[in-house]
Amino acid sequence: MSELSTKRIDKLRWPMLVLIMLVGMTSAFLNCLSVFVGPLSMKGWDPTIVVMAYSVMMVMAIPGSLIGGKLKAKFGNRFVLKVCGLGFTVSVLVAAFAPNAWVYVIAIGGFAPLFVYCIYVAQIANLGELFPDRRGLATGALSVGIFLAGALVVPVCERMTSAINVTPTIVVFALVIGGITILSGFILLQAPEGYKPEGWEEPEYEILEGGEAEGIKDVGWKKLITLKSFWLITIASLTGTILTSGIQSNFIILTGEITGASEATAAWIYTIFSMIMGISAIVVGGISDKVLGPVKIIAIACLAVFVMALFFILTNAQSTPMYIVFVAFIGLEVSAFSTLIAVILMRAYGTKNFGINFGLAQVGTLIGSSIGPQLAIRGADTFLIVSAAGVLLCGIVMFILAKALNKELGKKVF
Repeated sequence: MSELSTKRIDKLRWPMLVLIMLVGMTSAFLNCLSVFVGPLSMKGWDPTIVVMAYSVMMVMAIPGSLIGGKLKAKFGNRFVLKVCGLGFTVSVLVAAFAPNAWVYVIAIGGFAPLFVYCIYVAQIANLGELFPDRRGLATGALSVGIFLAGALVVPVCERMTSAINVTPTIVVFALVIGGITILSGFILLQAPEGYKPEGWEEPEYEILEGGEAEGIKDVGWKKLITLKSFWLITIASLTGTILTSGIQSNFIILTGEITGASEATAAWIYTIFSMIMGISAIVVGGISDKVLGPVKIIAIACLAVFVMALFFILTNAQSTPMYIVFVAFIGLEVSAFSTLIAVILMRAYGTKNFGINFGLAQVGTLIGSSIGPQLAIRGADTFLIVSAAGVLLCGIVMFILAKALNKELGKKVF
């Protein structure tokens, strides 16, 4: 790669990061599904069917990540944005004019998230290639875009639904968000293979006794599933997602049960929760790059949540300020997971097969996201105790993971 092209990429990659954050609105839009349940029920649709869009959406994480990673590796990031952006737009438009609840669930809960996850995993992989020196910071910035967009999109969507009805609201969001994604497919920069920012060199990892002195190679899925370190990542994703998914899925009711706050107050606390997730994502990403590394950051975040949960339970705290502090720590853990699991996978197993590897790691997230909501509806105290124990386990797993990764790679990577 010529010096000129490297300088050009160095200069353009930051505007590209902002554009990728805007593309993250496709993920944020899925937060609006809760807004549509009431209005669609007024059309005579069975609400128990409408809310199934959530369950279907979570299942789409695995095939979406796998397909998106494969498309990115074979055809490039721009292809993914154009094709999947169009697929997202069409799917949401079909949902807007769906004749019944089942068509709506299939379109907006099935096909739309499938394309969203294709786009999402491709953008993480692209960030890893554009920012090999600052992967944590760049991935954290994408999380900021998604979390903050979610905090802003949901109230806007609710206001539009009340003002102009649910169908035109869905149409507007499909065209705006889909249009931004497709347009990005024509202008978003993709780093060529072997790109290194000017003045930056790959870190030299300490060779462990008996380890190979060769550079860390890209690991394919066939090799990946034989590595115990990968399964430790999956377990960590599972246990760490239980608490966060339970809180998010039942936030309003859970907040009212614990603090006695009204639904309006609980909604404002959720906005605070979303903003904390967004702000802390870029913070943990930056610290991960410069100081502690992704494994230790996740472990610390998990243990901090466990300590706060234990204190919350033992003191029978029911005050709203204390609950906000508790929720803030949970937001920190959500940010650490959403930002740094991807960084761990790229740092340990390379970026070439990242999409497929990330998709396989989503199995743990899917299982954890299924357990959390079920715990949440069975009582706040039980939910907090069980899920906090899971968070502690996750912190322990992450420390074990660091050693397992180093041993299997033959280098002290973490």
